[in-house]
Amino acid sequence: MKKYFLVWMIFQNLVMHAQVFPTRSDRQEIDQMEVINGRLLNIHSAILPLNPLQTVEEVYTNLKPDHNALTGLAKNYLLSHVDVLNESKDSSIQTYFQQGSFKPRLKYFFIDGRNFFSIYRKNFQFSLNPLLEIKSGWQKEGSEVLLTNRHGIRLKLNIDKKVSVYSDITDNQITIPFYVDSFVNLYNAIPGIGLYKSYQSKILKIKQGYDYLLAEGAVNFNLSNHIQISLGHGRHFIGNGLRSLFLSDFAAPQFYLRFNTNIWRLHYQNLFMELSPETLGDRGNQLLPKKYTASHYLSANLTKNWNVGLFESVVFERSRGFELQYLNPVILYRYIEHSLGSPDNVFLGIQTQLLLRKAISVYGQIVFDEFLLKELIDQNGWWGNKYGIQMGVKYVNAFGIKGLNFQSECNLVRPYTYTFRDSFANYSHFNQPLAHPLGANFKEFIFRIDYKPLQKLHLEAKWIYFHKGLDEANLNYGGNILKNYNTRLQDYNNEIAQGILEKVNSINLESSYEFIPESYIDLDLFYRASNIKLEKKSGFWFTAGIRMNLDRLRFEF
Repeated sequence: MKKYFLVWMIFQNLVMHAQVFPTRSDRQEIDQMEVINGRLLNIHSAILPLNPLQTVEEVYTNLKPDHNALTGLAKNYLLSHVDVLNESKDSSIQTYFQQGSFKPRLKYFFIDGRNFFSIYRKNFQFSLNPLLEIKSGWQKEGSEVLLTNRHGIRLKLNIDKKVSVYSDITDNQITIPFYVDSFVNLYNAIPGIGLYKSYQSKILKIKQGYDYLLAEGAVNFNLSNHIQISLGHGRHFIGNGLRSLFLSDFAAPQFYLRFNTNIWRLHYQNLFMELSPETLGDRGNQLLPKKYTASHYLSANLTKNWNVGLFESVVFERSRGFELQYLNPVILYRYIEHSLGSPDNVFLGIQTQLLLRKAISVYGQIVFDEFLLKELIDQNGWWGNKYGIQMGVKYVNAFGIKGLNFQSECNLVRPYTYTFRDSFANYSHFNQPLAHPLGANFKEFIFRIDYKPLQKLHLEAKWIYFHKGLDEANLNYGGNILKNYNTRLQDYNNEIAQGILEKVNSINLESSYEFIPESYIDLDLFYRASNIKLEKKSGFWFTAGIRMNLDRLRFEF
């Protein structure tokens, strides 16, 4: 028995689901519950990160086992979020928490059966969990081994059920596939990472790796039952798809101030972020210049199965700091930007989601950076018609097979979208796109299958195929969003994927076995082939390892 407890202490570190950013499996579970139930939860799941307490309360109220046939998904989701349920003021939910709690494993550790160390008092809750991902593998291209070593700590603090603090801190050493190295060489940045330094190991025979610290966290204050204010350092995502043309979690974490107002069928988010227009890479320490974004997103559940969202964002730089006029929480940014003399970069967008027949979800996005209706109607390839389109569909419990889900998605973005006349107002952070990883001047198709043949076994296959136009020498064809759009090649006859055509075909196979809750054994296979000017290059990668309380580190582009 002592040996069992020792193994449990080392490996069992259950996820604190009120984390800074939800894992992909969290999001998929919520999507499936909504589709199978045939109606949208009032949590507006296209806006990430979700409010964890609001999410579990909504699942409990509307989808708990006594109400319908969603016993498996809803019950498992609630039982895996018992520490969040404990924060609720609802006495019936508190009872569910008590019933769902696991027996204490040790006297001082795992006393709730869910967290390595936790304290629960009437007006105070605290949880502490270690974070870990250790993987190793092999790549066909070159002799460099693949290594992922992420380790850190996660804490959660809740006071008076009004103020909460979340924090993830990890120390990381990684090696990356050759195509990601190409991204690093082009942009002097690693996707999802800010500052980094080189890493070598004679013992592991690593000649070119990367070492970095990553910290994400937030302080949240519930101003009322419907309004929450957050100040933190982290990532956001707006959309129902695998990609987002509005705002995604691809770039490095950002410093932000966020207001979320959720009332009736509406969710209104105000998001203000401080960004960096450039990056140091591994060149050392110095203060980087700043730029800023201000964004509004209004999400409305027009019917029980139809959601529509409106998005607007402005990117700007001021030598004196933030432009105070953009703090206005309601007025259109385009009007303010025009009144200031049009010095900034404004984006507008609309998205929608429709649930059909308790099996299918159809979704899409359109983002406009700039356009003229006359030029758009003429279809003459005017460079200023800068927009992107996303279309996608999800099929849950496909062909009547429980746990089998399909998803297909198409994204296309015209040349010069997200760009500006200087680096201070393009849509990037640390030289990384804030929206789609490919930037602009591309068309992409994604097909994903995920299947859970057993409760603890999750299988996923993903195929990504895209065409992207690359730049040649000093010619700007509109695919690199960091470049000044005044260096464009021509004003008219611009088409998607113009320039040097790159064709990429990739297949990713993932398998995870949950040997204890939220602790996984992973086996991954990845193949990627690219074709540029008839020059073909391909790679094959295999990795295996363990992962606890962390989502996979992915480079899917």
